[in-house]
Amino acid sequence: MVRAGVVCHPSEWLFSGYNEIHAPHKRYALLDYEGLRELLKFRRKEDLAYAYRG
Repeated sequence: MVRAGVVCHPSEWLFSGYNEIHAPHKRYALLDYEGLRELLKFRRKEDLAYAYRG
């Protein structure tokens, strides 16, 4: 939605993966956190959120 000009930053779009990475849902998650963490070679989910924030 950023490229479409609807929002200026991914955090402004409530349904983006950006928000879910920073504040993971306990249930009914849209992302496979463990799979994403392993794929990107992060040790902890918090490390993934920190890197994605940058």
